[in-house]
Amino acid sequence: MTDRFVFVIAPYVTGAAAVPACIVRCLLAARRDSFAIAKPAAEGHARVSAIWRWAIGIVVVGHVAALTFPEYVLRWNHDPIRMLFLESAGAAAGAVSLAALLAIGVRRAPFVRSRTSPWDVIAWTLLLIDLASGVGVAIAFRWASSWSAVTVAPYVQSLLRMEPAPTLVGRLPLLARVHIFCAYALAAVAPFTTAAQVILRPLTLSIGWTRSRSAHAMATARYLQNVASVRLEPLTARVTRSDGEEN
Repeated sequence: MTDRFVFVIAPYVTGAAAVPACIVRCLLAARRDSFAIAKPAAEGHARVSAIWRWAIGIVVVGHVAALTFPEYVLRWNHDPIRMLFLESAGAAAGAVSLAALLAIGVRRAPFVRSRTSPWDVIAWTLLLIDLASGVGVAIAFRWASSWSAVTVAPYVQSLLRMEPAPTLVGRLPLLARVHIFCAYALAAVAPFTTAAQVILRPLTLSIGWTRSRSAHAMATARYLQNVASVRLEPLTARVTRSDGEEN
């Protein structure tokens, strides 16, 4: 695969497909009311899931902050102690996320064939590769928070400006390029996963509630119209009869 496909075509295709897929899935689910509520997990599994959510939350927040405010990251990293703290916190959060994801996968492995969607398996695999490559980058290539601020962050900003600059990331180490590509691939399949159901459920419920209110209002209007017609029918007949007598 060429750099243009991986770092220019893939992100735009992902953005063009993922957003409409989320909207369509919300509308279809609101129409069918098909988003089921997950069953409570066992205590041990719930603890691992909680650790996973916190760890991946830290990873996501760190990535968003680094991509959105690269100049502040560079300013923070001027102090070696603060840079070491930032790098250690990011690597630790990534490692914990990876370990928790593996633990969840091992627990759910016996039920993959019968209960798990193929989209969930694909997303889990991509996420596993993405986390593993991210941890590998943090370990093998030091001070990633600094060099990514002058390569990956400007590259993402160039995509948003519709002026892609793949040369900024085309010469990065292989692990870093795999990390970026897996993020795009994961975003492309995310709308079809069970996790998307959980995230989109509030919006779906809101759409369904709005539809039910509209249907209730229309039914109420038809009922009032029928009641008014029944009550006005004698008066209409009387007026019609009076007009006939005058003629």
